[in-house]
Amino acid sequence: MDFTFTEEQLLFRDSTRNLLTAEVTPSRLRKQWKSHGIADTDLWEKMLDLGIISSTIPEELGGSGLNSVDFVLLAEECGYVALAEPVVYTALVVVPLLCELEGDFPRELLSGLVKGDYRISVACPFTGLVEDADTSAFVLKFNSNKDLVACSVTGAELSPIRSIDPGRRVFSFKECEPGKVLMKNERFECLHELLINLMAFANAAQSLGLSQRMLDLAVSYTKDRYQFNKPIGSFQAVKHLLANVAIKLEFAKPSVYRAAHSLLHYAPKRSLHVSHAKIAACEAASLAAKNSLQAHGAMGYTWEYDLHIFIKRSLVLSSTGGDLGFHKARLLDSLFSDDYQLGPAATFS
Repeated sequence: MDFTFTEEQLLFRDSTRNLLTAEVTPSRLRKQWKSHGIADTDLWEKMLDLGIISSTIPEELGGSGLNSVDFVLLAEECGYVALAEPVVYTALVVVPLLCELEGDFPRELLSGLVKGDYRISVACPFTGLVEDADTSAFVLKFNSNKDLVACSVTGAELSPIRSIDPGRRVFSFKECEPGKVLMKNERFECLHELLINLMAFANAAQSLGLSQRMLDLAVSYTKDRYQFNKPIGSFQAVKHLLANVAIKLEFAKPSVYRAAHSLLHYAPKRSLHVSHAKIAACEAASLAAKNSLQAHGAMGYTWEYDLHIFIKRSLVLSSTGGDLGFHKARLLDSLFSDDYQLGPAATFS
């Protein structure tokens, strides 16, 4: 399979990178933490103007019509800066889920997203918790009858849940009245699996960017930190620490891109490819966090240094959208079957 991205995909990635690196700085994230997690509406408007928010919405509804393969690079860039705003979940979870539904109301919701009239959040299929519910107009969730419903946030009971990542706004959500049914329970299994896949894929893509950011921080620090009149990055032991991260990251990227392709083309093994991607990307981020922290020494543990911003986000992404235990169990069911084909030729065919 050819994973070469087109010139247009790379240009959109570069424009997104320029915006994010200029706007989403660690100092801006820390300022948002001090404001007790108030949403950064100014940044959201800028990304809406650039077309990132509506990029995966079909063109006939006013979006750009991008797909999971197009957006995976943008999700990496969002991960690289530890973006707190729910851009990735909107583009890679909410929009594809609504696009699977028929009827006028899902189209109205998508049109509202394009215009910037409101935001839409989705409840985690494992915990029921909702990120950014306080800034959303609707929450997509499965009710007790296993119907997919859109619940109005107006009048709903929101209880903040403390997260290890101060930039993450998480709430328990209790609607005041039954939500509008978007899809009856006949398609519960299909839509529930889709939601799990979309959340896991979104987290995997962001984890690639987080891994690269932690690696870059460690490389920069080890070039400037001197010991015995030499930069510590010249010591073989430190080189090996960071080289191991780079190798793990490079091996994770193809699995994430494969998952993007599988989701786009409804591949029969798309759930397995998504689980493979989540495991590979989150393990790369975990190793990046561990080895980058070790390369920084005591400096890496301090609140003033920026490394912990990205470590905490990687921990959150690893445990949401299905933890690694869930995704490993998913893989094991197939890997130990008699007819399953192993190896790169089978995975990337």
